Amino acid sequence: MELFEALKRRCSIRRYTGEVPTEQEIQTVLDTALLSPQLPMHDIHISVITNSALLKEAEENTERFCQLGYPTYNYGAACWILISGKHQTEGMPNTNFTGDMIRTNEYWTLGSMIQNMQLAATSIGLGSVAMNMSVVSLRDNPAFAEKLGVPNGYEPLGSLLLGKTEIELKERQVKRESLPITYLK
Repeated sequence: MELFEALKRRCSIRRYTGEVPTEQEIQTVLDTALLSPQLPMHDIHISVITNSALLKEAEENTERFCQLGYPTYNYGAACWILISGKHQTEGMPNTNFTGDMIRTNEYWTLGSMIQNMQLAATSIGLGSVAMNMSVVSLRDNPAFAEKLGVPNGYEPLGSLLLGKTEIELKERQVKRESLPITYLK
């Protein structure tokens, strides 16, 4: 699928078949995360969770945290890609970059990684959705975060649900009026 077609068809899928994507499909999606812009100062870790018991436990952990009465936070997706980063307290030596500046930039890197993975998923016919509630809930449960592969000294930053879906990835129209743009010439 061409890039612009993938951009137009990418959407947040919230209903999956429960079928685990193939290892090749998962690797294709992960490869695009590695192609995103990254600075060498970021210590990023990716956990790929396809274990159904861990996915169920993640939903239970999220519901305990959110208490919204909505226990199906993974929408039936059989793959959860969890991205964590090392908590930066120190700045970069011999630069003006503080720990806070590095952390802020880490979220920019995270967004690039997730966007690349969503476009890759779309291009190979998989559904995806960026998932934040489950990530936030891990901050109150470091033991479970560790169980999900988050290394010591790292914190959960963001995630992506990935999977097979029966929902058609339809082409969306560009709605220029939905976002104000100012041109300064």
